[in-house]
Order: sequence, then C-alpha cells, then structure tokens
Amino acid sequence: MEPIFIPSNSNRLDIPIDPSEEEFNYSFTGFESKLNINSYETIATIGSGSYGEVCIVKDKKSTNEIYALKKVFYADVNDAELIKKRAIRERDAMIACNKNTNCRSPKLYCSFIDKDEGVFYFLMEFIGGGDLNSYCYRRIVEGKKFTMDEIKFYIAELVCILEAFHNLGFIHRDIKPENIMIDRDGHLILGDYGSSKQVHNVNHSGNSGASHSSSVPSAGTSGAGSANAHWLEQNNKPFGNTPPNFQSFLRNPNSSYTSYIGTPQYMAVEVVQGVVYSKLCDYWSLGAILFELITGQALFVESPDTTEQKIRENIGNWRGLLNTAISKNQPLSKVQESLIRELIAPERKRIDATGIKKHPFFEGIDWSAIQDRTAEPPFKPTLSHNGDYSYFQSSN
Repeated sequence: MEPIFIPSNSNRLDIPIDPSEEEFNYSFTGFESKLNINSYETIATIGSGSYGEVCIVKDKKSTNEIYALKKVFYADVNDAELIKKRAIRERDAMIACNKNTNCRSPKLYCSFIDKDEGVFYFLMEFIGGGDLNSYCYRRIVEGKKFTMDEIKFYIAELVCILEAFHNLGFIHRDIKPENIMIDRDGHLILGDYGSSKQVHNVNHSGNSGASHSSSVPSAGTSGAGSANAHWLEQNNKPFGNTPPNFQSFLRNPNSSYTSYIGTPQYMAVEVVQGVVYSKLCDYWSLGAILFELITGQALFVESPDTTEQKIRENIGNWRGLLNTAISKNQPLSKVQESLIRELIAPERKRIDATGIKKHPFFEGIDWSAIQDRTAEPPFKPTLSHNGDYSYFQSSN
C-alpha cells in the first residue's frame, strides 16, 4: 500500500496515535515523491535491535544520493502506542532542529509510514564518521587516552549543541556517546531524538542564576498498560547495545516521570529518584561523559557485569561514589574536579550552559569559533566515498 502524504503537525508530541490516522508523513522540499520504501536500495545495516534498525541506502534513481534510513517497527508488539509516540517525538524534534542552524542534528529529508507492514521510516542525512561511543572504544583498544585539548573541544561542542536544543524547548533525555555522531569534518552531531520531550516554561534556576525551561508533571497512565510501557522502556534497546563501559539509561520525563528509557549509566539522580526534572538532567549526562573522557572509566559502572539495578543504586548513592571515583583517578586537576562536581550535583546546584561556559576548565576556548564550527576538530574521519560506513563496522 502506497503511503499517503500528510504534512507534519509538529505540535502533536504526546497525543495517542492510531497509525491509520496519524499525520506522520513529512517531506523536505524535493522529497514529496519519495515517501516509499521501494524508492531506496539498502547498502548495509549499521545498527539493529528488537524494534528497529538503521541502514545505509541509496536512491534507486541516483547513484550518488546516499542516506541513512531508520526503521521503527510497531506491528505485533504489546506496547505499540509507546513506540509510535516516540517516533512522533523524534520526527518533530528533528523538524524543529533542522529549522535552527545552531542545532547540530542529522537532516531529516522525509518520514513516512507503511501501514501494512507497521513500520515508521526516517530518511536522514548519513553521518559517516561514526559515533563518539565507537571512537572512544577505538581509543581504549589502542591505549590512547584523550588529551585535555581534545576533551575541551568535544565537551564545548556538546555544550553548544545542548544549549541550542534546550532553547527550542526540548529536553533530549538520552545523552550518551552512541547518540553523539561525528561528521565528515570531525564535528559532533546529536542524534536519536526518540526520547526527547518538549517542555513548558517554568521558572527554575540552576547554579548559573539563569532561568531554565522545565517539564511539569501531568496526569499519567496506570494499570497494565502503564506497567507494560515501563517494562518496554526498561528492557528494550531499539537500536542495539554498546560496549560494556559505554551503556546509558535514561528515564522518560512523562507525566509523573516514573517510566524508564534506555540503560542507566548517564541518568541524573533526580530522574532515578522519580522527581520532576528539567533540562539540567542533560548536563548531568554531560558530566558523566566528561568523567569518562578524562579518566577512561565509567563513573557508575564498577565492571562489565554490573547490573542496571546496581547502576541505579550507585547513582542514588552518587556522592560517596563520586568521591571514591575521584580519589581513585588522581591526579585530576582541581579545575577538572570542580567542573565534574558542578555537573554531577543536585539539580538545584547544577550549572547549565551559561555556567559551564564561564568555568575555568574552558579557559582559552573561543566559544564563538565552537558555535560557528570554525574551530579545528582534533580528529577528522577518512572517508573514501559518500557511502563509506567503515567507522560503524567497529561498533557492531
């Protein structure tokens, strides 16, 4: 059955979705006639999981047009409604990002639904440099620690990316190395918006003294459907697993914010505790990534055998664990330790982008050059052609 083209309504983030009625199809100019899986030929699958996969495809009518095609399967699953809602969130967040030049996200060319097969499709720009997860993994295997200049560059780019995304009124909620991609020039791109949440404006101040956009709890679901949704978000990783030291877990700030998404390593303490949280949860995740880049160790994972429940317990006891981790990973400079402690901190004391940019850790950083992407990246992928996916092969 040929998908029906209906323009996207980007305001409908949390409306229950019937795939026979949902206005999911979206097309960037020039792609109106390409809302059909038969328009594309698969070159390779670069990621897969229980409910989806990501492939590299080419337009059958052009030998030079290469894309990433993300498939989200919703047919014949217990909680199809949850999967559909996440697909809508991802589509709308990407549309919003694509309209803002400061948001560094893959370009979404079109999205469409195959109602007979029960699949959502996202046709996106292919980012050929792999992701930060696989890059970190290669560095560990090679025994090459990141230099402080490299760390400053990558964290600074992430700060600017998060600031722009938050300014659009979204929380990402799944900041982790495998969702941070590297483009052909070596700059970072934020991906996977399926866990993102559009929030309301609430006066919520962090340690920078700035006003933050916060999400307000609303009435949630209950009963068996809710329990199934919690299980789905806890136990299924739609696009595959990461190496043991690079797993993440994030809770879904929806309604009373008691459902989980992902795996636990980068989840903020207020999320673990099930209280209302804001965009500052993304900066906790940034702090966890910063700690890993500096030390080469996962902050809340003691070994590859550490269970998700144990990781959540560790995050709940974060103060003692952070003190122990810092003492074990000396010598950390006072400036490095200070920034980590201002990110891995209670939400009311945690700094946001404004505070981060003022921190002495970034002394000498040209924030304008970071924002404009005129700063020289420390690593530039070597790609032989547009469809070169060699940087993804090492992570699968």
